[in-house]
Amino acid sequence: MEEKPKIDNKRTLSQNRALHLYFTLVATSLNAAGIEIKASLPDMEIPWSPETVKILLWKTVQRILVQKEHTADLSTKEIDLVYDVVNRHLASLGIHEAFPSIETLMLINPSKSDTIS
Repeated sequence: MEEKPKIDNKRTLSQNRALHLYFTLVATSLNAAGIEIKASLPDMEIPWSPETVKILLWKTVQRILVQKEHTADLSTKEIDLVYDVVNRHLASLGIHEAFPSIETLMLINPSKSDTIS
């Protein structure tokens, strides 16, 4: 007789609550110890690219601030909110890039100006 593979059940509501409590406890402990997020990551030198800026800076702030995964789901107000946080962080590093205006976009690619609204 063949033995059927065991199927894992989905976590219970109690397990879900426990998991989120664990996250809170760990966060409290890390903060109390003065350990910042950047101290937990390996010290690696990786060059920035548009994709790394999007994933590591923009989307990190976006997920925390507006709880949305995809940039396509953002409202114009939410884009402003995320930009303000990212911009403040970059300013602390001595970097400032203004958010591109429609005029800037048209200067970069005038043939696409009719699709920008």
